[in-house]
Amino acid sequence: MANDIQVRQPAGSKRLPDNEQWTQRFEIRSSSSNRLYIVAQNKQNGLWGCSCPGYLSNRKCKHLIDGCGLLESQINGRKELVQRKAEKFG
Repeated sequence: MANDIQVRQPAGSKRLPDNEQWTQRFEIRSSSSNRLYIVAQNKQNGLWGCSCPGYLSNRKCKHLIDGCGLLESQINGRKELVQRKAEKFG
């Protein structure tokens, strides 16, 4: 488990309390609208997720990669999604 993954919390983001499933939670503002999304680390597997539509639909978003400096391998569910797509189109 990779619980020691370090992220940069973007300026202006608001820290949120942990909940049962997620830790290191904070709000991040959309760069294209006034929407707020929640970025957090999964307590069970140490990987990161985001509440934005891009992450929810394909497990990849600019908030995690550009905003927080994460690698795709550190994002929750990314490996599984790539494998499912490869199997579907392979």
